[in-house]
Amino acid sequence: MKRRDSDDFEEDRFVGLGVMGRAMAANLMKAGFELTVYNRTKASAETLLASGAAWADSPAAVMRAAEAVITVVGYPRDVEQVYFGEKGLFAGFALGKLVIDMTPRRRCWPRKSAPKRGSWAARRSTRPFPAAT
Repeated sequence: MKRRDSDDFEEDRFVGLGVMGRAMAANLMKAGFELTVYNRTKASAETLLASGAAWADSPAAVMRAAEAVITVVGYPRDVEQVYFGEKGLFAGFALGKLVIDMTPRRRCWPRKSAPKRGSWAARRSTRPFPAAT
């Protein structure tokens, strides 16, 4: 993430602007972080765009432009589309990029999804990190 007053990181990217994601993104912007955002319905991003966030046309475009992407996508079918769809995040993924998944779901999701998608996680040397309890 990049604060407006720092050269440490590139600007952050945020995918999923429902109730939780929009609030998290707004708090990052209030703290001085520059954001590029994507949501399946652009209307959910309007308040963030009016506050200075930039818009990306697809999750893949977000991933190609980012060092790090934060996602908050609620339902499993929506997660599948946002991550694995034709223009999903993984269509723009390359080694060295970071995906911070804040999606409220069961921890086994990455392990269940990877075999269905040709062992993406195994090929990319990634693994899920369980939330602290």
